[in-house]
Amino acid sequence: MSRKGQSFYIDSHGPDEESLIAGTKCLMSAASKCNNVGVIAVHSKQNLNNLHGSKFGTLFADLAKHNTLDISGITLRLFTMRMSGISSCNDPILALYGYQKLLDAIDALDGQADVLFVPWNREEAQDWIDTWDAKELSGTGEIVISPDKTIEPPKLWHIALDRLTALLNLSTGIIHSSDKLHAITTLETLYHKNEMPVVR
Repeated sequence: MSRKGQSFYIDSHGPDEESLIAGTKCLMSAASKCNNVGVIAVHSKQNLNNLHGSKFGTLFADLAKHNTLDISGITLRLFTMRMSGISSCNDPILALYGYQKLLDAIDALDGQADVLFVPWNREEAQDWIDTWDAKELSGTGEIVISPDKTIEPPKLWHIALDRLTALLNLSTGIIHSSDKLHAITTLETLYHKNEMPVVR
């Protein structure tokens, strides 16, 4: 791994038009902030020609034909597995439907290139996502915030004790008889449900 840029992906399934559009728009936006140059990476030019039916089909076909394309002030360059002599890149890269060989070639580039990968399916991208700690982008180009899988839902005892402390007058303790009754009832219920917290 030589590349020092950030890594992103769009959770795509098959020839997903929305993912292609989102990926292309993200590339154009990133390129506008980075010397107005962006790179589209595919395994071979045929991959671009196969996208003729998409919204950007003409753009992809022209890029396959000329290897470079100027559009709306942005220069798009093509990167394929057959192109040699490219060893570094600082421009944002949109990798379309590539398998691990294409991703390895991109990741071996020196430089600060950020990469957005639009896979054929999530499974083929999983190793790359894990290796590069890639962030998921939505169809609008926003980073998808995933719930933290390490956070467990609150335990019953935690909820019960929160409610109890909300009911009690904590400044006086459990002197009042109703406070004492709430505390005893709560603790007995937790005990009978085997939900008592472990105190270490």
